Amino acid sequence: MRRKRSRAHGYLQRYGRLLRPEFITILLGKTLKRSLIARGLNKLHHVTEKLRPTHGSASTVPPKYVNTLRSIEACCGSLDGKSVLEVGSDPAGKFMAYISHERELVRGVGINPCLREEKSFGNVQLKRVDARHMPFGDNQFDVITSVSVLEHVRDLELAVAEMFRVVRPGGYLWAELGPVWSGSWGHHLWIDSFQGKTVSWRTHALPPYSHLLMTKEEMRGWCQKQYQNAELSEAIVEFVYHSDEQNRLFYSDYERIVQESPFETVFFVGIPDVPLRPGYECSDSATLFRELALRYPGKSGFGYHVICMLLYKPEVAV
Repeated sequence: MRRKRSRAHGYLQRYGRLLRPEFITILLGKTLKRSLIARGLNKLHHVTEKLRPTHGSASTVPPKYVNTLRSIEACCGSLDGKSVLEVGSDPAGKFMAYISHERELVRGVGINPCLREEKSFGNVQLKRVDARHMPFGDNQFDVITSVSVLEHVRDLELAVAEMFRVVRPGGYLWAELGPVWSGSWGHHLWIDSFQGKTVSWRTHALPPYSHLLMTKEEMRGWCQKQYQNAELSEAIVEFVYHSDEQNRLFYSDYERIVQESPFETVFFVGIPDVPLRPGYECSDSATLFRELALRYPGKSGFGYHVICMLLYKPEVAV
């Protein structure tokens, strides 16, 4: 949960043309009224149209903060006068601080079980809390946000149930997550310090989908041939196959979890990693995807890298 990188703006600008209704998977455990479907598509349209870089004084703010706030508000409305919960807040609470500076929040809370210390500033609190077991009462927040975090949460069903409990009727869960385990680099390779350097999916690209298709011995042999360093090879293998930082959920697992949750789905969109980023290209994608389908029967969505979703808690019937 330590790395929070908002990629929604870049992906939506790059793939916005793909987000037509026929490309959108709307998943529900029960029938959704056409009006809500229309609202979901309309909100998604606003995401692709309204996300534009800001200038002037905002140029000193990380663009990912600006664009994430714009994306959230394009889907959930203005955060002025709202209570907001961020699941997976950065340790310094910088994003929540930015939101509270830009908007008149009634309350802002950021949670992260890895926080070294809890802190408060203004009407914002940072709490050492696990999303699967939150100490908040029912119906506490108008909007819940989460960026590049849920792919790390094991027993995600528990976290989704807790988020449903603490969000108010009529409130939203807006989340962007990835890389998904079933994607080309879903292993999310990241070793903070190896001989004084960071080893990551950027610096040490592995073959696409290797974490799904290679055995440990095959991965170790490939790394040794590529990097000529037995200690490094072992560290990579250990991370890819034994790290507890990824929940190892496939795209279709997220589909099921969302569909089985009590939330209504406004939209659930898989963002494809096409073309595959440098270092993760493949010369025969058709054969690769057939192999993945055979290796993992019942799983799907191997071409999706990121998931963007907007979930809604229905109003209480009068």
